[in-house]
Amino acid sequence: LLQASPTQMGWLQAMEILPFVLFSLPAGVLLDRVRKLPVYIAGESLLALAVASVPLAAWLGHLGMGWLYVVGFVLGCVYTVAGSAAQIVLTQVVPRERLVEAHAKNALASSGAEVAGPGLAGALIKLFGA
Repeated sequence: LLQASPTQMGWLQAMEILPFVLFSLPAGVLLDRVRKLPVYIAGESLLALAVASVPLAAWLGHLGMGWLYVVGFVLGCVYTVAGSAAQIVLTQVVPRERLVEAHAKNALASSGAEVAGPGLAGALIKLFGA
């Protein structure tokens, strides 16, 4: 589709990781001062919009590596803030006696996505091209 080079794919990965390096500490300070549930909900909404923008840009004929870099950076920023908020929200909405089970299920889902995601992405890239 975009015929991305390995270097471009590396830059895309870097754009997703960079926000964690830059914003983890400020995000923690922010989360100490605000209500976590609205941050989590806003983050999930922004993730949906960012991800939906990729096929929309492709459909409109405007998809390029530059746009994917922007989306990757936005995803990294949102995960850095909203992902932390999600962990805190979990402790607020789950009864104390079920907290260990809830964290275990959450970790299982995250680990499963981390394992399956790259494999699925690789298969899709092989099928459709990068």
